[in-house]
Amino acid sequence: MKKLISITTFVLISVPVMASVTYKGELKAGAQYDSNVTVNELDRASNQSDYAGYLKGKFSAEWQATDAVSFNAGVNHQRTHYQDATDFNLAITTLNVGAGWQTSVGKWGVHSYLAEATLAGSDFMQYQQSGVSWQNSITAKNYLHVSADYLQKRFDSLPERDAKGGQLSTQWFYLPNLDCEMINIGYTYQYEDADTDRLDFSGHSGQLSWTYPTQLWGAPTSLKAQYQFVYRDYSEAEAFLSVTKRTDRQHTLGLTVSYELTEHIALDMGAKFADYQSNLAIADYQENQANVGFTASF
Repeated sequence: MKKLISITTFVLISVPVMASVTYKGELKAGAQYDSNVTVNELDRASNQSDYAGYLKGKFSAEWQATDAVSFNAGVNHQRTHYQDATDFNLAITTLNVGAGWQTSVGKWGVHSYLAEATLAGSDFMQYQQSGVSWQNSITAKNYLHVSADYLQKRFDSLPERDAKGGQLSTQWFYLPNLDCEMINIGYTYQYEDADTDRLDFSGHSGQLSWTYPTQLWGAPTSLKAQYQFVYRDYSEAEAFLSVTKRTDRQHTLGLTVSYELTEHIALDMGAKFADYQSNLAIADYQENQANVGFTASF
């Protein structure tokens, strides 16, 4: 499933109820250019460029049951509709629930996600993720988050790609000036055991991002730069490869800018470059994206 890089519209609503329940809503809309429309979960690249419109809505609620215990739930829907490459139109609906327990040594949590995806209007994939987490402030400027998860994928028309797996992730956040500037460094180890042996893999990924708040022409502006590297080592040889087994390397660079036009409206712009390197020909390609949208907050 292709990850949608949506540098788009946000609408945030935060309404406290009885001082212990908070609701949040989010709406994004915009347009994007894609130099190579793809579906990564299928190792499928169209080798054609196209324009698309996208929309994303999100609603969540958090209940602070006691000073130490909290619960949360939410729903997220996003869709992308291409002008010509309609076979790549993707829609994803995600439900999530979780709970947290604050202790003297940090906050412990449990979480679960269920995502349903459609491709070109037909059922495509179901994704489940459940796990546990721990997070804590190491110092006033440093924050650490660690999680372990169980993953499961089910493909409606390609059952040979069904898979189970797990991942272990850690994220470090650094706030240099205790304001909105932030540096984030992350690492994830992941493995998948697919119904087809040639799709089994283990892999490592790392990410680095920098968020910087500033003022442009007298208006609050947020800049974000990010880089991600992914390495996957497949356990079996592809029948049509002359090498022993498949290996993938992915490099992704991105830049986003959010500029407040008025108190309630902001302009969001972004660009991404992705280089997918593989000794499997259909999984070896490059992709560029450019996005633009508006933020309407109320």
